[in-house]
Amino acid sequence: MMIPFSSALISAALCSVSLAAVRSGKAEADWISTSVTYEPGKPVQTAFRLVLDEGWHTYWKNPGEGGMELSVKWELPEGWTAGELEQPVPKRFMTGDLPGFGYEGTVVFPVTFTAPAGFTGEARLKGKISWLTCNDDSCIPGSAELELPLAAGAAEPTKEAALIAGALEKIPQAEKGALLKVEE
Repeated sequence: MMIPFSSALISAALCSVSLAAVRSGKAEADWISTSVTYEPGKPVQTAFRLVLDEGWHTYWKNPGEGGMELSVKWELPEGWTAGELEQPVPKRFMTGDLPGFGYEGTVVFPVTFTAPAGFTGEARLKGKISWLTCNDDSCIPGSAELELPLAAGAAEPTKEAALIAGALEKIPQAEKGALLKVEE
């Protein structure tokens, strides 16, 4: 079967999953997904990936005294929902005399999206992510406007699926059935 040239181009564009990585501040950001497609009413696992320059770090949701937590603003197709931006266990470090919690190297922040049951056609998820990178001497803010195109259809795994699965394993989980009891 021959595939028209325009269909082949569209398929190739969708297979890249995340549009080009964006360099800002002292990091490079991109948006990756476990699948190039979505199924209406079912979750799609995605993640923001930050690759920090050597010697620089970014911050956790509780950044400490001198940092700023990573934030994201979504622009989603009608009816789509976004889960919580998950954050792996951070490490502790010092920025000058200020303690902080965050990440160095490459860090992956998983987030799950769900399409409404009746949604069809291509979905273009958009997010503006902002972060702060610091070293021992200075801090530089970074931001990126990223877009993730997804086609309707059965799940088609990407090469990033294993990376996202590994990142999900690093997310702290609440202890089931845990109780705190204080006795006098």
